[in-house]
Amino acid sequence: SQCEPGTSQCYAPLWLSFPGPCPDEGLQQQELAGNQETLDVSRGKSSDCLSRMPGGRCKAGGPPTGTPDCTYSVEEAGEILLDELAGIDDYNDFWNTSYYECQKQFSTGQRTEPCRRHKEYDGHLDAGVGNHFWDGKRDPRRCQARIRAAEALFRSKYPQWPELSKAFCDFDTIYANEFTWPANHTGAPESSWWQSRPQ
Repeated sequence: SQCEPGTSQCYAPLWLSFPGPCPDEGLQQQELAGNQETLDVSRGKSSDCLSRMPGGRCKAGGPPTGTPDCTYSVEEAGEILLDELAGIDDYNDFWNTSYYECQKQFSTGQRTEPCRRHKEYDGHLDAGVGNHFWDGKRDPRRCQARIRAAEALFRSKYPQWPELSKAFCDFDTIYANEFTWPANHTGAPESSWWQSRPQ
C-alpha cells in the first residue's frame, strides 16, 4: 500500500503464524489456568489428530523443508510473561483480592472513593484501571516505550543472548486465488479428514 514516508502509516504490522500440532483439539476452557508459566495443551489432543496435523515446527531443527511437519524451525531463547512486563506481580491479587479489599475498606469507612475492579486495559477508556502499561493503545510513543520495556526485560533475564536485528519478512504479496489453491500435504500421513474437513 501507499504511505507517506516517515509517518506511522508506513509501520505495517508483522504477522507471524507458527501452527502448532492439532489446532482443532485441546484443553477445555475449565482446564485452563491463568497465570501459569507452563501448560500442557497437548493433553487434550488425540493421537489421531496429532498424526493428521503434526504442526509446522521442524522436529529435527535445521532449515524448514516445506513438508507439513517442517514449515518453520525455532531455537529456544527464553521468554517473558506479559504480567511481569505490565508490572502485575500477582494476577489473582490484581483482579480479585484488591477489589474485595477495597470493598472491605469502603464498608468500614477507611476509604471514601468507590471501588473499581482492576483491568489491564479498557477499550472505552483507552487505559487500564489499576495498571497503566497498556494506556494509549495506538499512541506511537507509548507503543515504542512498550517495545523498549519488553526488550529491556528480556535482556535483564537473558543477558547471554545478543540483541536481535529486526525480523526479516519475505512475504511479498497475496497471489490471485491463493486461498483456493489445493493443499499440499506432501510427506503428511494419509488421512480422509482432509477431503471431508469443514470449509
